[in-house]
Formats: sequence, structure tokens, C-alpha cells
Amino acid sequence: LDTNPENILCLNFTETGAKNIRERLKSIIGKDALKVNIGTFHAFGSDILAQYKNYAEDYDRKLDQPIDEVIQYKIVKKLQDELPATDILKGDNVKDIIGVIGEAKSAGLSSADLLKIAEKNIEDSKVLSEAISPLLMNLVPYKFRESYERAYRPIYELIKQYDNLKPILGTVERSIAGLARDLKAAMLEADEINKLKPLSDWKDKYFEKDQNGNYRLRDRVANKKLVSLAGMMSNYNQYLKKQGLFDFNDMIEGAVKILKKDDGFRMTLQERYQFILLDEFQDTNPSQFAIVKQLTDYENPMIMAVGDDDQAIYEFQGALASNLTDFQKHYSANVIPLVENYRSTQEILDFAHEIIKQAPDRFADKELIAHHDNPEYSQVNRYEFVSSDAEYSFIADEILKLIKSGVKQNEIAVISYKTKYFEPLLSFLKEHEEIKIAYQTYNYLAKYTL
Repeated sequence: LDTNPENILCLNFTETGAKNIRERLKSIIGKDALKVNIGTFHAFGSDILAQYKNYAEDYDRKLDQPIDEVIQYKIVKKLQDELPATDILKGDNVKDIIGVIGEAKSAGLSSADLLKIAEKNIEDSKVLSEAISPLLMNLVPYKFRESYERAYRPIYELIKQYDNLKPILGTVERSIAGLARDLKAAMLEADEINKLKPLSDWKDKYFEKDQNGNYRLRDRVANKKLVSLAGMMSNYNQYLKKQGLFDFNDMIEGAVKILKKDDGFRMTLQERYQFILLDEFQDTNPSQFAIVKQLTDYENPMIMAVGDDDQAIYEFQGALASNLTDFQKHYSANVIPLVENYRSTQEILDFAHEIIKQAPDRFADKELIAHHDNPEYSQVNRYEFVSSDAEYSFIADEILKLIKSGVKQNEIAVISYKTKYFEPLLSFLKEHEEIKIAYQTYNYLAKYTL
């Protein structure tokens, strides 16, 4: 194709990924790679705001730089201090409040949306608590079949009607839908092993007792917090607007609003970005996808997304099911599976496939093929522990064994779902002088180096 590099837009999820794409492209097409528009969604959102500042005469909001984490913390702390003494968010962690506001914005949810979600869930919780409590009173301790028939089966018959209810808004489902799904799974497992434990775990996860000894759903406090948070988010946004400021997530939200409002500006960008490539698309959120939809709001756009829904990491109460499914439906796109894997051994790929194939709503059931042969030392082991301390002690002992066997410490890795799980591990590692470990924190994220 006779295409100008300037007409190509490539968006990635991380700055590192964007840099790697440009370097790889430069090795293929040379210096023209420097003219291709390659960057992250947030950087692109910021660029749209900056361009609009020079496009619209009456747009006076400060668009040069989003507020940093320190200023954001001070603003939210000020708003929290102004809450009534009895407000449920009065003593909450400010960083947690900031995090939830950011998640909501990333999911394309406004403060009014949060309020609607909370109010509907509170309504459902009240009705179901009153209906389910008498049934849970029929439980017979340590008697599986009696409890199954007298309590859990009637409860399931009561709540299964919620399986196919319409979402509260968009793709945000009512929290009761998850309650019904989890009960169904617990009943199947309990029936299979002929034990009450899966059902007891379900009960303990979702229910608690009030001062009168009646059962009620545990989400009561969470939804009340969401009501208060909706008000705080509204005040936060009003404060930013009044001061002419915007935060990190507003770079996306602001860009979407501009593209929807100003047809001329949108068409200008559509003419500039005629070929669009989206990398790591499974990690994009609804707001980021909304920008793409605005840029391709015409017949037969040239657009391609690359991603793996098995790696999707962002979610807000069902607000994100499968970006790839949404993309395929929105554009009637052709699907090309890429199954050759260059990073892992076949043993690891097969093990991972056995786990991930159990997940619902997968975009495609693909079986990856390792590009490299299995090395002799490739092995996957699974362990269970009676406590967290036993787990941490085991990890430390295994690291020590590897070091004593001659393995270099920088070739040993401990990977966790969340950073917070590393802190308790640290004390167990420090018990062994042979394990050399450094600890640093960057922007509230911990980094450990062996």
C-alpha cells in the first residue's frame, strides 16, 4: 500500500511495549518507523487533549499535564475531611478511594452510574436477605443431604431467576448474578464429593448474621460505601473542573468527550489516523476502547487488534467481559489465532491450558505450541499448605536449596498475583544469611531483588 507513516496509529498498553514496537519496526522499515504514531492509550489521550487546545478557540481547560499523585492525594484527603463525622468513608484509606475512582473512570462509569449500581444492589440485598434467611435457618449441622435439600436447593430455586437479568447498565451486572452462579457451582461440587464444605464456604462468603440472629448479605457495607463514593467522585470531578485540572484517567475520558462533541475535530483525526493497530488489546478498558470507536466511526475502517483474552487483567464488577469479543462483534472482524509460543515450554503451556480452559466466556479455546523443545529441567509442581506461614517457609527453604546447589540468585524468581503477598515472605527470606535480598518501593509498588 502507498501509505504515509504519519497515517498509521499504533496503541499499546505500556510505554515499554510501545518502545519495543518502534524498535522492532525500525529494524524492518528503517527511519520511517520514527514517523509512525506509536504510544500508549493514555499518552494518546493526552495528545488528543493537547491538539484540541490548539483546535478549539473556546476550550480553556489546562491541558498541559495531569495532576500528579501527591496533588491528587491532597485533593481527595481534603474532600474526605469535609465529609460528615458519621460518613462511612470518613476513616477509609485515601489511596483506596483514589484507586476505586480510577477504576470507575477506566470502566467508563460516572458518579451517577456508581450510585445507580449501589442503589440497585442495596435493593436486591434487602429483598434477598429477607427471603433467604429463613431458608438458611433450616441448615442441619454436619448433615450434608439434609442441608442440601432443606436449605441450599430451595435457595437456588429462589435466586436462579437472577441468572438472565439485564445488567444494571451496560455490561455491569447486578451483584446477585454472581451469587447465583457461585451457588450453582458450589452445589455441583458438593454433590460430586458428597460433602457440605463447598456450600458452607458459599454461605460464609456471602452471608453474616445481624444482632437478631438473622442472616443477611455481606455486601451491605460495601454498597453503602459505594453510595458515599459516588458523592465523593462527583465532588472530586467538580473540584478538578473548577480548578481547570485533570487527572491521569481524565486523559482518556476527556478525549472521548471531545471526540463525541466536536464532529470537525473527530473527522480531522479520522483523516490523520487511517490505519490503526491495537496491541495487548485484552488489557484495554471501556474508556480506551471508546476512543478507538470514535476514531473509526465510519464504514469499513482499517483496524486490527492483537491480544489474548486469557491474559485479561482489568475488571469492574463485570464491566469488562471480553474486549476481544466486543471488538470482533463491533467490527465484524476476522479472527486469526496465533498458537506458536516463544516464551514457555510445552509442559508449562499444557498445564496452563488445563487451568484456563475452565474459565467462562473465553474468546477462543486455543492450544499453544512451544517453539522450543522442553529443556531437561522443565517441571511444574503444585503444593498445598495448611497456612500462609507454612507456604512462605517452604518458599524460603526451596530458594535456599537452589542457592546451595549452585543456582545463581538472579536466576530465581518468585511471582505473585499481588504485591502485598511479598511483604510477609520477606521475613522468612531474611532468616537465611545465604539469601541476599534488596527491597525498594516505587510509587507504592514493592520491588524485591535476590
